[in-house]
Amino acid sequence: MKFLNNCLLTLLFLIIFAPPSVAQDNDKNISSEIYASVDAAVPGQSFEIALKQTLRQGWHSYWKNPGDSGIPLTVDWGELNGVEIGEFHWPTPETHKVKDIIDYGYEDDFTLLATVSVPENFDKNMFVIEGSVTSLVCKEICIPETQNIALGLPVKTQANAVNAPIFEDARDALPAIYSGEVNVTQDDTHLNIRINPALAGLANTKKAYVYPEEWGLMVNGDVPIIEMDNGSIVTLRFDRGTRNLSEINGFSGVLVYDHNGEKRAFQLETETPDTSQVSEEQYADLSTLPSDRQEISGIAEDNLRPETKDVEFIGLLPALFFAFIGGLILNLMPCVFPVLSMKALGFVALSSKEKKEATTHGLLYTAGVVVSMLCFASALLILKAAGNQIGWGFQLQDPLVITALFWLFFSIGLNLLGLYEVPQIFSNIGSRFVSGHGYFADFMTGVLAVIVATPCTAPFMAVALGYALIQPTAITLLIFATLGLGLAFPFLLLALSPPLQRFMPKPGAWMETFRQVLSFPMFMAAIWLVWVLTQQTGPNGAGAALIGALLIGFIVWCLRNSSGILKWVLILLASVCVIYMAHFAMTSESPKAGEITPANTMSYTPQHLEAALAELDRPVFVNMTAAWCITCKVNEKTTLKSDRVEKLFEDNNIIQVTGDWTSFDGDITAYLESFGRSGVPLYVYYPPADATGVRPEPVTLPQILSPEIVADTLNNT
Repeated sequence: MKFLNNCLLTLLFLIIFAPPSVAQDNDKNISSEIYASVDAAVPGQSFEIALKQTLRQGWHSYWKNPGDSGIPLTVDWGELNGVEIGEFHWPTPETHKVKDIIDYGYEDDFTLLATVSVPENFDKNMFVIEGSVTSLVCKEICIPETQNIALGLPVKTQANAVNAPIFEDARDALPAIYSGEVNVTQDDTHLNIRINPALAGLANTKKAYVYPEEWGLMVNGDVPIIEMDNGSIVTLRFDRGTRNLSEINGFSGVLVYDHNGEKRAFQLETETPDTSQVSEEQYADLSTLPSDRQEISGIAEDNLRPETKDVEFIGLLPALFFAFIGGLILNLMPCVFPVLSMKALGFVALSSKEKKEATTHGLLYTAGVVVSMLCFASALLILKAAGNQIGWGFQLQDPLVITALFWLFFSIGLNLLGLYEVPQIFSNIGSRFVSGHGYFADFMTGVLAVIVATPCTAPFMAVALGYALIQPTAITLLIFATLGLGLAFPFLLLALSPPLQRFMPKPGAWMETFRQVLSFPMFMAAIWLVWVLTQQTGPNGAGAALIGALLIGFIVWCLRNSSGILKWVLILLASVCVIYMAHFAMTSESPKAGEITPANTMSYTPQHLEAALAELDRPVFVNMTAAWCITCKVNEKTTLKSDRVEKLFEDNNIIQVTGDWTSFDGDITAYLESFGRSGVPLYVYYPPADATGVRPEPVTLPQILSPEIVADTLNNT
């Protein structure tokens, strides 16, 4: 156990915060082009630019307020050198509905407009602006795509208009500016938008919708109640959201409604909304509506809200419950078994200690689990905010992390065998953090439990973590902390319960033998990690890791059999070689996947899945897996590769699409996120098309499979 005070402390940040690999995607589903409204740039004058977005058929992108999910298009301009580029003007959006998720965006090509101001002192012969456009596009899956754009114009004293059709079409797609009075208030339950004077046909429409530019002010997708005052004032009442008007500086939104079969769109603006909170009773007085006012229920336009596949959506309390239960079940997963085997010695030792000391051990282990789970969640959120596509177990996609864990488990195994003891100069490190023998080791054992738990996804975890990663930071951290509490709970319960401690065997000489036996689960875990490394880097990387293990063995020999300055020189040289082996393992190329020849099997890419789904008469089964995912491998052994399931797939002519997330793959990450998941395994079944030629909604299977579950899914859909 003392070993944790030394190796784990130095490896912890490397393992948790290892950067993910970078995805490369050359097949774009959206293209960006930039146009100027003039043929030359004139110093001291302005002109318009049009950023045209061309979508692949069947894909959609998002508006400036994407709604319940999604990400709006952004442009990162390069060096502007005094050039000013205004905010983009967006065309009127449409509405997309996925179960209870309401998004705002575009299914067809769209163009954004902005104004560019050239400095008066601009003295170059060529005017150039460059930028990077990032947008999220979705179909069956969601993929973030980035493209570079550039615009070059000669610098002259006079400019002529060009590209008129592009700019005319773009302006026609913009909402008209409403010049009347707009007043926005909130009461206990509603967001109220008053329009004076009323727009023609608005009071009598049966199709109306408002797209707020700020999130959270109203329930997305809500059907408004339209109240009219003698045709002069119209009030739209929406169910209010969670955000207060006081948090924004002026309300902006787009009103879309149907007038005599024609869709009309107006930009609504108010400089400073009325942020006073009013009750339902007070609202009647504020609205000054007569008793004969009319109420008309409006609905959003159906053609703006196409149905797509279901996305699991739960509330906070169910997510916390699922996280806690998932943490409990993680204790039964094989990926956590090596650490639990180490903790078994602590269970035995607890039986001879006073209750206070036993409680301290349990609390420190729990603190190690919860704190490291929060660190893991924070790292995940930071990397996602930086634009990386990552999920549960992301650090295990890095060969350096796998190599470090392999050496750590191998070294712990040697320590448990009694082949070496950590020198006193290092073993005292832990006591500087907390008083009492073994306390720091308890904390670090909790840290290690979290690190090795990431290859596993227990039942209930996937839904909880998928929900967590789309919530505000505080909610995300709360759910991860609850997951950690569930993981630590069995040992914490034992530490806090003297009656349970009485069932533990008495300490004795047998503990030394038991300690040596526990080295073998560590070696088993180390062997598994070498196999994972082989999948990631091929034999060269795995060979380098094994040479590093040999050098670690040499260091252990030096500790036992050498002395003086020679011992430390040999250890230093061996340590340098170990570091070099780590670098070699990390930089080894991944093995190239061979062509998969069976007609019913293919590797996952968005294009492969699209081609498979195009065969409407054939079912499709998607298996998202990874070599380091123990749960995935157990499911494959017991279910997916069993004779019964293979025959089921063959008899039903099912196309199998397998995604390998062993190393980072942005397409697979996007597919996981489209189903509200942050890690593997994920199993999705697409039934064949019905008599109308349309496929039913895809079915998500549980994380723990059995042949019966697969058979029931195939038979009942």
